[in-house]
Amino acid sequence: RDLAYMLEWEQPPPEPVVDADGEPLPDQPPPPGPEYDEETGEELPPTLPEREPTEWVRGYVQYVQIFRRLERAYDQMSHPQKRVEVKKALEATIGRCLELRHWVMKKFARELDHVSLDEVLQEMNLPYNAMEIPVPRYFVDDRRHELGARAKFLEALIHKFETTKPELGKPNVFVGRVNWTKPVPEYLTRDVFAPPPLSAEEAEAKRIEDERIAEEYRSDLEERVNILAATKTKDQIATIIQKYTRGWLARREYDRLMDEELVFLGMKPAPRPEDPRDDPILRDLANNVMRKKMQYANQAEYLAAYENLKDRVKERHGQEMREEVQDKINSWFLENRDPETGEFPDFPDVESGGSRDILNPPPKEEDDADLDPKAAKAKADAEKKKKAEEEKKKKEAAKKKGKDGDDKPKPKCPAKFINPLRDAIDSFNRTWSKVHDTGLEGGNFDQRFISSVVEEELKPVVFEEVRKEVDEEMRLLLENLREMVAAERAAKAGPAKKGKGKKG
Repeated sequence: RDLAYMLEWEQPPPEPVVDADGEPLPDQPPPPGPEYDEETGEELPPTLPEREPTEWVRGYVQYVQIFRRLERAYDQMSHPQKRVEVKKALEATIGRCLELRHWVMKKFARELDHVSLDEVLQEMNLPYNAMEIPVPRYFVDDRRHELGARAKFLEALIHKFETTKPELGKPNVFVGRVNWTKPVPEYLTRDVFAPPPLSAEEAEAKRIEDERIAEEYRSDLEERVNILAATKTKDQIATIIQKYTRGWLARREYDRLMDEELVFLGMKPAPRPEDPRDDPILRDLANNVMRKKMQYANQAEYLAAYENLKDRVKERHGQEMREEVQDKINSWFLENRDPETGEFPDFPDVESGGSRDILNPPPKEEDDADLDPKAAKAKADAEKKKKAEEEKKKKEAAKKKGKDGDDKPKPKCPAKFINPLRDAIDSFNRTWSKVHDTGLEGGNFDQRFISSVVEEELKPVVFEEVRKEVDEEMRLLLENLREMVAAERAAKAGPAKKGKGKKG
């Protein structure tokens, strides 16, 4: 069921989007890696080059197309684990569309008088409805329980404050929305426009008048037939009948051809088949209902299996993880034990992360005291040279600004959602490029979750739980070791004092 959407997801877009929606050339060097803030260490958004306003508009249109495809793929996909990855990319794409939309409006307002997408859409061979931004269907789908509870609450209020069952109203033919809990007002029904009822005499007079008009029509028709029979031969009468019959058939065929052409052009809906099983609209609705049921069932099974798989991972790899943590903590105890007194170091408390820094120690900064004099001098010279270069660049930039007379930096396109979009794509490719049992070839036709992937996701969670358990055990062990060391000291000090007393 998800084969078409998986193929669409795996295929690259017709015009690849790279950062500022440009087209990467094969002879260009690979893009630079992410930049990080020196003070906070957070990843900075990439710096985008300057482009023409029309190029930004083209990029915005491309992102809108990507958003529509991802939204449709996420709505139709049934695999619960892939839906998580696709949703990350979809939300990042929505944020990128908003960024580019704001930037395009700001760019055009500064350089042009108005924003026109007609030329860009014609260059890209896209229809005008390609710029329609649909509301993501998962907005309602994710809140189905909340909306259902609210509907039940309103229904309970209606039953509580109304003593009798409300009369169902007639469908309103003039207003799109119909209130089925209360009768339709009289001024909105067709009965208002019906003629007033007639009395018995008026009804009899109207019946007699209708019979007289019908009799006159029949007599006039008989008179015309008699005149035609007296003045025309049988062949001429047959020719007249054929003329009118063929004209009617030709007009009917013309109407049929016109309807087919309008349906082909999309200006008229196709006629509905008589058998509901052959109706494509009803079949599509039935497929959507079946697909949604499969999505809900697979999602519930995926969430319910988390605890069972967590216990399985702990049973298979828990002992190995425990031994690994214990070995590293024991090594840390021995390395940091005071060689003179034999005292053990203080174990980190829970607030500071416990043994997290012991297992993954942060990188140590090089101390100048540990370096030899030559290395320390070379390092100091390099730092001085670097500071001098930075000051020189600042002075040159200040002189350039003074010459240009423009101290304000040029505005740049925001790019906060590019890194999340890259991470979502990399995560999807990294996870699912090696898994081949999710489609028809692997036998997973129902698109159920893959237990091996869930186990890999749960390993860090189980490792963290095991680490906390080992931390508690090591704290108790450390207390026992300190008590043993204190007892040994007391035992060594006791006999020596007693011996000195006997001598005296």
